[in-house]
Amino acid sequence: MRVGRVRKDPDSVSLHTLDWSKWLAKRGADTIASVVWDLGPLDAGSTPSNDLTTTSITLAAVGVVGSTHEITASITTAAGLKEDAILVVCITED
Repeated sequence: MRVGRVRKDPDSVSLHTLDWSKWLAKRGADTIASVVWDLGPLDAGSTPSNDLTTTSITLAAVGVVGSTHEITASITTAAGLKEDAILVVCITED
């Protein structure tokens, strides 16, 4: 599922959080067990994290002005369900 679009300056370090609570609640109040991020060229120095209902990624100071990238958070829940969320990152100078 596509969840949104964000702008990122290539020189900034930025935190992006996805809230999965509504999706999880529809599946019997399941929780996030793990997340794997596919960041493509934005992977250098990025830091992933998650808790029971959210996933986060801190993107390092990377990117080329004018480029657009899709990054994907792939979760596995405690019940073994799997889902992907795609966030579009547009590299622009603020």
